[in-house]
Amino acid sequence: MTLDAHEFIRRFLLHTVPDGFHRIRHYGLLANGHQQLKLDLCRSLLDVPSPEQPAEEPDAKAAARRAGYPQGLQSVD
Repeated sequence: MTLDAHEFIRRFLLHTVPDGFHRIRHYGLLANGHQQLKLDLCRSLLDVPSPEQPAEEPDAKAAARRAGYPQGLQSVD
């Protein structure tokens, strides 16, 4: 089967998600229904330890990071 470039691109773009949308995985390893169970199974089969949970951050630091502020900035009262 041979396609010209325009037809190939047209068909390829049928599978992309428009801006502002997020692809939801219904099947496979990262599907939400059994995601943690499948990840744990994969880790055990690959003999890889589970990652350690990061320590909880104070709310002000977490909010500053989400807002995009550099880590070194502190508020002045």
